[in-house]
Amino acid sequence: MTDQLHVFEKAQLGKAPFYCIGMAEIPSPSLAAHNPEAYNNALRLLPQGIGCGSCAYCGTGIKYNYIIKSSAGNTFVVGSECVAKTGDAGLISTVKAERKRIATEKRIAKREAGFAARKAQWEAERLARAEDFKTLNAELIARATAIGAMEFKGWFIADVLMGGLEGRYVSDKALAAVTEAVTREELLIQYRKNSRHIGTVGKRQVFEVTVERVYPFAGFYGVTYIVSMRDAAGNAVVSMSGAFNPKVGENLRIKATVKEHTVYKGEHQTKVQRVAAA
Repeated sequence: MTDQLHVFEKAQLGKAPFYCIGMAEIPSPSLAAHNPEAYNNALRLLPQGIGCGSCAYCGTGIKYNYIIKSSAGNTFVVGSECVAKTGDAGLISTVKAERKRIATEKRIAKREAGFAARKAQWEAERLARAEDFKTLNAELIARATAIGAMEFKGWFIADVLMGGLEGRYVSDKALAAVTEAVTREELLIQYRKNSRHIGTVGKRQVFEVTVERVYPFAGFYGVTYIVSMRDAAGNAVVSMSGAFNPKVGENLRIKATVKEHTVYKGEHQTKVQRVAAA
């Protein structure tokens, strides 16, 4: 290339050496048919005054316009085939590098566009699930709200229902468990409201109860069982003993001594000891 005139120089396109400083792509005619506004915007973004759309060397219409700058400072566009015909290794190399860069950018843009489309679809599906959940479970949500369950993050009821309202998947099993938990809490609230102390402190007497919960814990003297029971009127009876360990759900007739009358979380409780079958 140093012993003969560069073909671009022969064509009076400027003085060698020549450099590729970028590439401009003519928007597809199909874009004009489907989205004229986007097509016109793409045309406006093309570099102006350098003849984009037509090869400055051969006059052929071109889609990919490689922008060439001469050592004299002028710029023009040519197609990749005309660059290859020059035999200019340096220019050919920079054009290939530019072509590779553009191809990489397109792949990245396509991947990001695909991800954005999928993300938009996921978001639409999430919002649809949330709306369906809100409609289908309006009564349960209202009940949970009424008992204050929706205010406590980390509570099973709130976590499941808030998840559904945010569009997360909620299984039928989880919904059934929440319904049971809300019903149980509603009953407890009603029990607390209506609860009364029963029996006489220090007196041994008979109680007919249903076992609600049994909570064992290990202490210095071994395992102690806290047994929560309730009579037919809904009054709470509580035993704390290492010997009395009934099964949850059992209906029992017991004889016990009333130890004390207390209030726990707004509920009147009758604590008993020395429990035995009546």
